[in-house]
This record gives sequence, C-alpha cells and structure tokens, in this order.
Amino acid sequence: MMKESSVSNTKKCDKCDKGIEEGKIVMDKEKNYHWDCFTCYHCSKPIGGETYFVGKDKNSCEARYCKEHRDVLLDTCTKCGDFIRDDLIKPGDKGSQYHPQCFDYAKSCAYCSVCSKPILYAHLNALNRSYHPECFACHFCNRTLDGVQAFYTDDLIICKEDYEKRYAQTCEKCEKKILDETIIKTEDDIYYHKLCYYEDS
Repeated sequence: MMKESSVSNTKKCDKCDKGIEEGKIVMDKEKNYHWDCFTCYHCSKPIGGETYFVGKDKNSCEARYCKEHRDVLLDTCTKCGDFIRDDLIKPGDKGSQYHPQCFDYAKSCAYCSVCSKPILYAHLNALNRSYHPECFACHFCNRTLDGVQAFYTDDLIICKEDYEKRYAQTCEKCEKKILDETIIKTEDDIYYHKLCYYEDS
C-alpha cells in the first residue's frame, strides 16, 4: 500500500507541489508525498508512517478511523448495523451489504434453476428463472449459452444447432429450418416461415 524510499529532489509532493529532498517519502499508488503532507482527509493528522484506510478514494487514519466520519468511509452491514472493515458481500442488485458472518444465503440469494445452488455473483435471468452463467448451457451438448441465442423447449435449454437438429420444423416453401419466434402451421400440419407463407397468399 505504501513504501518508503530515498529519492532525488526531482520528485514533487502531490499535496504541496514542493520538491522532496533526499530522505523519506511516502508513495501512495502513483503519488508522492512529504511525510507531513500525507494526512488524514478528515482530521488532517499526518499518517505517513502509520496504517491507514482508504474509503471512497479518501485516506483515513487508523487511530480513530476518524470516528466522526466513519459513515463517509465505511459501508454498514445491513443485518447488524456495524461498520464493515474487511470483506463484504453485496448480493445481486439489492443495494445491501453484509459481513460474511451476517449474510444469510437462504434468504438473500436467488438459486440457480439448474444446480439449485445459491447465486452469489454474476447471474443470468431467462424466462423468469435465474442461472449461474456456467449452468446456462445446452441440455444436449453442454455448451454454455451466455450471450448467444438459446431456445427453451420441453423445459430444456437448447443451443441453436441442437434445436435445429431436434426440434425445428422445416418450411414447406423454402425447405429451411424455422428458427423464428413466429411460425405458421396450417390445418394440414404444414409449416412455414411467416414471410414464406404470406408471399404465397
């Protein structure tokens, strides 16, 4: 996070814009500071040689966490109301966050329609069902269908190629497989693409 080094006077402090003489320098990300210029955003206490915290791109001293400004820096656990200092879980797009120990998977997560496990991160929604991206796959060839055309027939997720081989009807006029949403079926069980049917009408 931060390191100490000796530099020549070519370095400039990102806070006061003055040259930094040889000696101790605080380097934070790609910025350089004098020890005394690297301060807590809220209380202005120098934090050059101490542990510090970053919240919303602002540095905060460890000593008090700038208690009067913690709400600006730290997320609050939706369940227990305490500040979250370390790891947090943000389920889906519900706008809440939790300590890992406070998070109730059973109540907070959608469950995958294929594997029945909770969905903690990225997910897909199709036909009012939720899926892990890796579980949203063709029933026949197991190819994942995240971001590609998929068909849903007989309660199965099917890729275009397998749907065409196993389910798609053949158009009476053009003799190609019908993959459109709208399909015309006559009383004689003859199938047409919508455009092919109306061209003959």
